[in-house]
Amino acid sequence: MKDIKAMNKPYEDIEDKQLYLSKVAPVFFLKALFSDTTENYINPVEPNPYGNVRIRFRTAINNVDYVYLMTKDEMYPMKVEFSDTFFDFYSVSVMLNAEPFEYYFK
Repeated sequence: MKDIKAMNKPYEDIEDKQLYLSKVAPVFFLKALFSDTTENYINPVEPNPYGNVRIRFRTAINNVDYVYLMTKDEMYPMKVEFSDTFFDFYSVSVMLNAEPFEYYFK
């Protein structure tokens, strides 16, 4: 007959790992956050008034829960457009008007 302790060993390992993971603080990679005004992050680079523009934002892969493009009046939720080995690329399309479009990310 097998030893009861030996039979329960796989379950104890799982419980230990779950306990460890529940107490570990997530690591936020601040240096992975990035966007700029090049064609990789704004398309078109020089948008026309009353036209659409797509804006991207980069994060470390699986590192944030959400990204918003913020203006003084509105909040635009961004969606993951694609991912590569290291990064998630979020994007949103915005309809411009004649006013300058100033924004930041949350």
